[in-house]
Amino acid sequence: QTTEGETFRTKQRAKGRAKEELKTILEKRDDWTTKEVRELIKVGVEYSLRHVSRLLKSFGMKYAKPYQKDYRRPENAEEELKKT
Repeated sequence: QTTEGETFRTKQRAKGRAKEELKTILEKRDDWTTKEVRELIKVGVEYSLRHVSRLLKSFGMKYAKPYQKDYRRPENAEEELKKT
């Protein structure tokens, strides 16, 4: 028979493992959107985009607005710029 406190601690440990697993997945790429992260979280609840933002902040990740990349820009554009 488990007590309420034991159940709570078990749930907290499971949450901690899930957070670490999510953090590992997120570290593989650096251009996630909050909508994509929300899709990754599969815990039977739906988080708001604001909550996902808070979660990412707790991981030490920073919010950045996406920008479009110029398809005409060469791969070595920064090196070319330094030469001038």
